[in-house]
Amino acid sequence: YTFAGWFVGETEYDFATPITESIVIKAAWTINTYTVTFDANGHGTAPAVQSVTAEETASEPTAPETTGYTFVGWDKDIDAFYRVVIGTSPYKYALAFYRLFVTMTEFRSVFYMRIGHWSKLFSWFWKPMPLLSFSIKSKNVGGGVFVQHGWATVVDAERVGKNFWVNQNVTIGWRKDGHPIIGDNVRIGSGAVVLGKITIGDNVNIGANAIVVEDVPSNCTVCSPKAQIVKYHKTE
Repeated sequence: YTFAGWFVGETEYDFATPITESIVIKAAWTINTYTVTFDANGHGTAPAVQSVTAEETASEPTAPETTGYTFVGWDKDIDAFYRVVIGTSPYKYALAFYRLFVTMTEFRSVFYMRIGHWSKLFSWFWKPMPLLSFSIKSKNVGGGVFVQHGWATVVDAERVGKNFWVNQNVTIGWRKDGHPIIGDNVRIGSGAVVLGKITIGDNVNIGANAIVVEDVPSNCTVCSPKAQIVKYHKTE
């Protein structure tokens, strides 16, 4: 919403008017409209731009088509190298995997989590990301895991849903009552701590440095308190 002014009834209030009686001055708001633009990432024709009112949803467009490629979905965050299309030939699949595996240590760590003990065949040579730990079996982790940076991150949950996004310095772990359960489409910002036998609902954003030790319902964002002054220092 955009603030549209202060009103008394249907009339915008003039603050130069002397107050002669008790009145109620109400804030007026107009709902925002946003533009949604689709990028076909160089393959096929991009769908038409959509104008969407705040808190409403965009309409899913027809998938773009291009020879030799299969459309796999829209994503507003993942790097363009692997977000929209990937070649259908085995060679192109192999090349895409090789580039991710060799150049991105975060991807290697996720891959090793997926293949379990077989990772020992590769990890002695292609090292996983330092201090990034998945203490959870692949069968308990949904598809679409994305690790951004990932340094000093520990994921030790009972279950993790699909499209899980996690940043650096995150701790997800055990307390004496158990491990967290994390829903679908959850993003956890850098430095956050999620502990204990709690449930994080679907479509949740956990802000940087948040400490979460209680259940979080679906479709919300949780953040830590902002920094505040606790003491002034004397100056000479």
